[in-house]
Amino acid sequence: MTILQAESATAICQRALGWAEHRNTFDSLEDASQLARECRLRYDIRRRAVLEGLDWRFARRRRAAQAVEADATPPEYPFAWARPPEHLRIRGMFAATSRTPLRHVIEDVIYTAEGGPLQVVFTYDASNPALFPPVFTTALEFLLASEFAMLYARSVNRAEIMLANFRRAMEEADATEAAERSEDEAYACGSWVDAIQTPWFGGYA
Repeated sequence: MTILQAESATAICQRALGWAEHRNTFDSLEDASQLARECRLRYDIRRRAVLEGLDWRFARRRRAAQAVEADATPPEYPFAWARPPEHLRIRGMFAATSRTPLRHVIEDVIYTAEGGPLQVVFTYDASNPALFPPVFTTALEFLLASEFAMLYARSVNRAEIMLANFRRAMEEADATEAAERSEDEAYACGSWVDAIQTPWFGGYA
């Protein structure tokens, strides 16, 4: 009888290796095998890249902005606000009674032209695989597989195929995220393309 288990980082990496035509030979990301070490090197970086790539609903958070003291501010941006803890990417600053994002500058803190009360919308560093939506997990697997394929695949074009699958998964996620919102675009800042604009994948963008 098959026992269904909660999603895990190990399971995601094992499936990604399978997509990359590699035989899974490790039991946990915590074991001492070379393959587990290769997965540890890549998993968290790619998880964060996919999170940053879209304004995912499951990782979207909205908090009241906390004012901070600043010795100096950029021209025309006199108000300073703390960046929220455990954020990966700031998606927007909003007045408490408005849907229109405010102009802002992100440095060590967030600067705005307007004073409070404000809200900050951001992507949270979601790390529990059991809470990932299926399309997020799929996109992450394909992105990892495109990298593993360069190391392990027998097919010369396997990396390109996996990267194409990743793009399709992100396009599907983009459409789904947009359909679930009546007022906002699917992503408030940047796009899913950002997730693959790295030195490793620079040739595929």
